[in-house]
Amino acid sequence: MEQLAEASLAMPYDGLFSQIQKRVADKIRTPVEIHLWGGHVYRLGKGEPAIKILVKNRHGLAALGK
Repeated sequence: MEQLAEASLAMPYDGLFSQIQKRVADKIRTPVEIHLWGGHVYRLGKGEPAIKILVKNRHGLAALGK
């Protein structure tokens, strides 16, 4: 049950990552791929990602913002 609740929380982040992608797409020199719980994947930068980050829950996502 907790897993379903956590998966549904990823959807609100679509808009946030979309804004980040637009703002930094041309500025990131090292492409990054962020995998959220529930199968959501976000790419920042152009080209094949050199860094892949796995975020398992909203607490992990919050930690990235610190």
